[in-house]
Amino acid sequence: MVGGPYYTVKFGRKDGFVSMVSHVEGNLPRVNMTMDQIIDMFAKKGFTIRDMVALTGGGHTIGFSHCSEFSSRLFYHSKKSPVDPDLNPKYATGLQKMCQNYTKDTTMAAFNDVMTPGKFDNMYYKNLPRGLGLLSTDSALFKDMRTRPLVQLYAANQSVFFEDFGHAMQKLSIYQVKTGRKGEAKKRMTTWLFKAPNAVLSSVSLHFSNRTFIKHLPVSTFLPRKINSKSLTTNRILSSSSSSSSSSSNFESLTSNQKQQVHLYIDALLQWNQKMNLTAVKDHNEVMERHIKDSLAIIPPIHDSYSSHENLSLIDVGSGPGLPGLILAIACPGWKVTVLESMKKRCAFMEHAVEVTGLSNVQVVRGRAEDLGHDLLFREKFDVAVARAVAEMRILAEYCLPLVRVGGLFVAAKGHEPQDEVKSAEIAIQLMGASVLQMSAVDSHSRYGQRTAIVCLKSHPTPRKYPRDPGTPAKEPL
Repeated sequence: MVGGPYYTVKFGRKDGFVSMVSHVEGNLPRVNMTMDQIIDMFAKKGFTIRDMVALTGGGHTIGFSHCSEFSSRLFYHSKKSPVDPDLNPKYATGLQKMCQNYTKDTTMAAFNDVMTPGKFDNMYYKNLPRGLGLLSTDSALFKDMRTRPLVQLYAANQSVFFEDFGHAMQKLSIYQVKTGRKGEAKKRMTTWLFKAPNAVLSSVSLHFSNRTFIKHLPVSTFLPRKINSKSLTTNRILSSSSSSSSSSSNFESLTSNQKQQVHLYIDALLQWNQKMNLTAVKDHNEVMERHIKDSLAIIPPIHDSYSSHENLSLIDVGSGPGLPGLILAIACPGWKVTVLESMKKRCAFMEHAVEVTGLSNVQVVRGRAEDLGHDLLFREKFDVAVARAVAEMRILAEYCLPLVRVGGLFVAAKGHEPQDEVKSAEIAIQLMGASVLQMSAVDSHSRYGQRTAIVCLKSHPTPRKYPRDPGTPAKEPL
């Protein structure tokens, strides 16, 4: 995820029945417009200069522009100077080299924010006084005295930029919104994309998929702020067939070395289980079916929620004998996995299992989630927190979410039809700064039916008073 602000939007908006490129003309600023024209365009739609400057930065902090959109600044700005003097000379030289064949290769492009192109931050505004604005309209934001103070403000204070951008996006979300019979509710964005006219598809044909593009936007924009029976059914729920198709036989997708590591883990588990109670399962095949397969089934929902999931930091809270933590570490060697367990004997087994399997991406930590949640080395440091067979959702939320960074995920492995349990955890999840992102039916079954992964997205920092003292979350669930 690229970071950025979070903000709420109102329910009820609908999409139009028609989407045409020609409708964009006159509704979005062009690169050759003057600042007077841009300010006037926004004003006619009810947006202030402050809104315009915030939206421009939000739109240009990530993304790119084709060379044809700024070539006039590089090669034929004026008779006196082919290069726009507002451009930093070294920056201009680099752009000239990159775009020298742009007439032959129309796909050539440059990042709008040359310094931090993959991060949603305020660097775009910091670039402008240094002559690093890519488009002429970017440079004009700093030159025009009506907009320069805002550029300087946002460059100095990212929090103010984030707040103003969120406010402007909320206004944008209700501008000429379709309601009633004038529009329709889209449950799947891909449905519209596949039905869109070729002209529209070509206009969004970038060097990444629409799935990646959507996931790089501030995610809470698309999320309901309350959890109820309606939102639970409209949240994204992956059916068993779709989940199975993406994770069909997760074990079989492992490499031969990873499969060997899994078998080594099972052998060690059953051997140590003879002298201490690590699991009620006694048979190798049953361990594979009930524990290994169930642990691997957590991976697809995580992959589905992160566009880039190769190098995640994950903590398994209440790992027990390392389930699912150690299995996830085997299946995803690029992840940095921390397994948290309060019992000494279980930690001893996990350290042994790490040695036997040869894992190098695992940290075994003995402690309680209530304590680690206040430790600065662990609090809000992880991309993902997972929990399996530990406690109910109200308790798990307080255990796990304080450990997850803002923008990260909490994934709870649950059984068949957990809707009532999730609904009862509404207050706890919200108090921790999160909301339910999706409920996924996973490629794992219990004797009661197909199991489920509950995925929560953290959008705000957890208040400092949480988690409460050890033992309190279990005795007095929120």
